[in-house]
Amino acid sequence: MTQISHWAKAFGFALLFALAACGGSNTAPPPETETLQEGEIVPRSRADQRAAVRRERDRQRAIDDAQADFTYFRYRIDVSERNPKACFVFSAALDPEASYDQYVEFRPAVRPALTVEGRELCVGGLSFGEERVAILKSGLPAADGRVLDAGEEVPISFEDRPPYVGFNGGGVILPRMDADGLPVETVNVDEVRVSVSRVNDRALAFKSISAGQTAGQGEYAYLYGNNRPNDVSTQLWTGTMAVDRIQNAPVVTVFPLADVIGDLEPGAYVVRLEDARDLPTGSGPAASAIRWIVMTDLALTAYRGEHGLDVTLRSLQTGQPLPATQIQLIARNNDVLGAADTGTDGRVAFAAPLMAGTGNDAARLVLASGENGDIAVLDLDRAPVDLASDEVGGRRSSGPVDGYLYTERGIYRPG
Repeated sequence: MTQISHWAKAFGFALLFALAACGGSNTAPPPETETLQEGEIVPRSRADQRAAVRRERDRQRAIDDAQADFTYFRYRIDVSERNPKACFVFSAALDPEASYDQYVEFRPAVRPALTVEGRELCVGGLSFGEERVAILKSGLPAADGRVLDAGEEVPISFEDRPPYVGFNGGGVILPRMDADGLPVETVNVDEVRVSVSRVNDRALAFKSISAGQTAGQGEYAYLYGNNRPNDVSTQLWTGTMAVDRIQNAPVVTVFPLADVIGDLEPGAYVVRLEDARDLPTGSGPAASAIRWIVMTDLALTAYRGEHGLDVTLRSLQTGQPLPATQIQLIARNNDVLGAADTGTDGRVAFAAPLMAGTGNDAARLVLASGENGDIAVLDLDRAPVDLASDEVGGRRSSGPVDGYLYTERGIYRPG
């Protein structure tokens, strides 16, 4: 049987060779090949065939879109910011350099701020709790030169701004001296439920102090990973705080954090806010926010080089160096790698070998402890320069949940 199989294979190869020789240059390539240049034929995979079909389909669709009328599709509203925004969606991209003011009119009249975002013409400068009619006039141009043949009247209605509870500002340090309290910002809320927990200074090597999260009504605010304090925190206080309510306008109320804490002890605090109203079943969780807070008068600055780490300690209130204050270098496993008191210039130096540890012995943070129970924490795992407040992050994140699309050619994210 084996001999027959070998003979069959040999005969098959000979037959293929003979057919190729007899066919000459008139022999057409098999259907799964593609001729690149004269005398060169390479296999063409099924994936390549499908890609070619898609390219042709997309090309034809682009031709059809270019030949079709330029039309208005729909409008959408965005109420996530302080002021609402309405965006009119068209069938083709708009011209970002064009002036669309002459093509959009409102009744009652208002002078809007218009911006172009792809196929959308977005309108700012509107207010919550009002109704208007937007008139899109004929002649409104697309980027490719087509124009809107017929005008459109679009009723726009903004309901009240969704309830909001959060912290005013983005910092985590609250000055121990000359600070009235923790500023809390609310919108369309009458009462806020507040809980305060403490994380002692010895547990900070395992945690990351962060600005936390803010969530609207129906969303969840959680801290994840090293930001999550639940396993090391102790609850100090829980209660409610009444706030003023100005319809659809942000209101800032000071929460007396120092009075709630009492005697300051070394550590950081975690404050959680929540709209205190009773919500109907099925509406999801109330608007909430959670943030780490360090109440202190101490501020650390560190410089790292070949010689090690130089640390300077100053007062937040006066800006002057603070002498005779202990500073510790803490490892990932919470070991104290080094400790020293600041000199008259407020400085301490940690030698290079202390900074050369690896794994759990690597330097994790610098911790300063004041005589009044306040601390300062410098996280060595964070970027040396914090660019969080600058526009360097690319597209705006949608929050804790994001969407993305898989295709056979890669991964694409919205925007």
